[in-house]
This record gives sequence, structure tokens and C-alpha cells, in this order.
Amino acid sequence: MNKKIALLSNADVMEKSGWDNSPLKTLFDVVVFSCDAGFAKPDPGAYLFCMEKLDLYSADCLFVGDGGSNELAGAHNLGIITVFVSDKMKVNQPEAVNIRIQQSDYHIENIPGLLEL
Repeated sequence: MNKKIALLSNADVMEKSGWDNSPLKTLFDVVVFSCDAGFAKPDPGAYLFCMEKLDLYSADCLFVGDGGSNELAGAHNLGIITVFVSDKMKVNQPEAVNIRIQQSDYHIENIPGLLEL
């Protein structure tokens, strides 16, 4: 089964400056940086812009993130299934982990946990 993979990032121009040389670049079908799109998560426009590029509807998407910038709630409000990845949050903001779990459809501790879903 073929799946499309997108990167939807709130990165600014400086943060994305190394993207062209990143070994991760070839892993994505679509890459959307907010500084280029004019929308940042959790603005619905960011997700809609990305879905348009993927040619998918929200019901066909899965959003995976650490929950920063209210991104999980933004995706969930559009009917996108959400997965909270807690490994970084447990270190940087342990008090926010339970809140993010409640905002998500699924919770995994790290990206390899996606394979179990």
C-alpha cells in the first residue's frame, strides 16, 4: 500500500536554510514550510495547504507531531487523525505530556512506535 508523506513545519527562513542539503529531503513527497506557505500550525490553512499539495482529504491523513504550537489540536479540529510523539516533550516539558495525550487520537513515545500503529 502506497502512502504519501509530507513535512509540515513552522520553520522560518533561517531554520530551513539547510534543508536542501538534508539527507531527509528525499523521504517526503511534499514539504511545506510555513515561511513559504504563509500559514503556520495550528492555522487551518497550513494543514489545508499541505493536504492540497498531497491531493488528500483530512479523513485520509495522519498527523504525527510533538504537539508544539497546538499543532495536534489544529489537525484534530480538521478531522485529521493525530499521533502525539512524547519523547522530546518528556524531557523538555514533562508537565505538558498528559495534556498532549488528551489532545491526540494516539500516543507513541518515539517515531519507531508508528510501526505498531
